[in-house]
Amino acid sequence: MSTQDSLVISGHLEIYLRNTWIPIKATLKNDALIIELEHCPSISTTNNDEDISTAKRVVRITKEELNGLGISIKGGRENKTPILISKIFKGMAAEQTGQLNVGDAILSVNGEDLRNSTHDEAVRALKRAGRIVELEVKHMHEVTPYFRRAIGMETIACSADLSWPTTQLGSLVPMGSGDTNVKSSSASGAGEHPGRPGGPGVVPLRLTHLVRDLTLPDLTGCCFELHSPDGRRSCLLRAADAQEARMWFDAIRSKMKIINKCYLAELNRLLPPTQELKQLDWLVELRCTGSDVSNRSSDHPEDVNGNIVSDILSSGDNVTVNSQSIHTTWKPVFAALSDRDLLLYDTAPTSKEEWANPVQAHPLIATRVVPIDLRKSNLNDLGTQNEIGRRHPPADMVTFLTRTGSKHGVESHTFAVSNQEDLITWSNAIIEGAHMAVAAAQEVVITCSGRITIAT
Repeated sequence: MSTQDSLVISGHLEIYLRNTWIPIKATLKNDALIIELEHCPSISTTNNDEDISTAKRVVRITKEELNGLGISIKGGRENKTPILISKIFKGMAAEQTGQLNVGDAILSVNGEDLRNSTHDEAVRALKRAGRIVELEVKHMHEVTPYFRRAIGMETIACSADLSWPTTQLGSLVPMGSGDTNVKSSSASGAGEHPGRPGGPGVVPLRLTHLVRDLTLPDLTGCCFELHSPDGRRSCLLRAADAQEARMWFDAIRSKMKIINKCYLAELNRLLPPTQELKQLDWLVELRCTGSDVSNRSSDHPEDVNGNIVSDILSSGDNVTVNSQSIHTTWKPVFAALSDRDLLLYDTAPTSKEEWANPVQAHPLIATRVVPIDLRKSNLNDLGTQNEIGRRHPPADMVTFLTRTGSKHGVESHTFAVSNQEDLITWSNAIIEGAHMAVAAAQEVVITCSGRITIAT
């Protein structure tokens, strides 16, 4: 990881793409992470197609242990074409010989004739060829342009896999306001487009969710994740070691805070005064599913969510309570704080309508914050007598709970944030918001129920 200046950081990482880790060059700019694939399927870089002889030739390849030849093939008798090399992968045995080209027809493998073989027969012949493989090949000029186009399209597809659009503010502008172009395009040139064809992937940082150990298990601490604001795209990255991963994570997180702070200011200029927001960010929330949960919700209305969770969760992912299986997991939740409410959304809102319709809204005047360490057991701060340990939060995240009084009882939510600084920020914001809500309230009506015992 190197710093070119105060605004640009670059280095080499790996990205989890199509079920494998692929080396990339990553560049962190003001408002986006730029990703360039280092090793893509490649046509031969040593020869121009016009210079390749059409004469038959024999190429001897020595495979590395546990690795293949490093080629892909197409064609076969069923397609009325010879067996053709369609890709040569960089760094692998076939490419290292420098004697094979995309568009070469494979005539035989270790003396076994493939001129009239099907695609499956050719695959089997290549697999059983052993560590040393002799390929008799002949170049086919007429098919090379087709494979070049196919590889080009695959590069474009990879670029699209790495990118997502920048979150825009245009949809928040009231119709007829005379200001229809309020947008914030990425300085990297991404704008609404996820990167130019065949170019690098562009991951805008605005409202993107940065987290660790949420999607893929990370026992070494070398990974971190970026998820798009709408939750539809993900970018899973791996560094060489835990220290480098932490450096990248902290650098990206610092830029995100600046970007989101500016976004919040822009957003408040567009939202109605009654919807002004004080804070917004991604959290992860502890969730549990299972038939026993719904049963306990009706049996114990005094605490709709939190105490049920605290009663049934142990340090594992799945536990059994009353012969019912309970699954626990951590889910992303987008949180925002207004003057009066803690607002929760499944994804980052992008329109006035979405901002006005949170999945949940908890009044601050009835909400308190409870710091909690889920890595410890026998936690008694939640008011339950049967408190046990819980599933650990992702990576080294720190946790807190909110408890909100409602007409249905006390509703609790367990959240995790990236570090102690974020914990303090959210805790203070919720507490200060509750104090301000109390100060602004002219009247508070509390409904109480009780039991009267008459002695006789």
